[in-house]
Amino acid sequence: EDKDEQMRDAAFLGMKSVINELDVSHAASFAVYIGSQLTVCMVSERDVIASNGFDLNGEFMSKLGAIYPDNTVIGNVIMPELERKRPGIRKKALQSLGILAPSLPTAYFDEQCGILIGKLREFSNGGIVAEGNTLMQAIAYIGRSAGYRLEKHIGDIIPLALSVASSTEESDIDIIETSLIVLEICISKCPG
Repeated sequence: EDKDEQMRDAAFLGMKSVINELDVSHAASFAVYIGSQLTVCMVSERDVIASNGFDLNGEFMSKLGAIYPDNTVIGNVIMPELERKRPGIRKKALQSLGILAPSLPTAYFDEQCGILIGKLREFSNGGIVAEGNTLMQAIAYIGRSAGYRLEKHIGDIIPLALSVASSTEESDIDIIETSLIVLEICISKCPG
């Protein structure tokens, strides 16, 4: 097993180097191959493999995100991972969502925002704080990278963020802080 870990670590570092050195002229054909492989890694039950998959996806999307043939496939993988029990994987899924948000097709982006807002509404009617915080964080990550695209949803987001911030117990400071960050992003990054 120790040897497997060493091989996995070496493969991860090697793939990371390939992504960082990848020439744009070869990126499109590479994206077709790596995209499908990374989606398999990201949904792995083994946390270390999922974590590495999200890290590599983040590297690739940061450098060459618009080259992916169909970003909605990656989006469909990321969204369910926001509900993973392991906080580290949820955080990596949030980061990937933020990186992916600017390059998603408009209709898909709006649909996914609607899903997040719907789940946030459910949470605001009494839900588990960790889940609500993850939903708020998802909106914050999207807002940081693609705030201009949230304008259509601002009428739903602001009341929910205010509601969550004002109705949550003071001991749940993380979700209150995240709600305030969402409000700040709505004010500073969303046009109109």
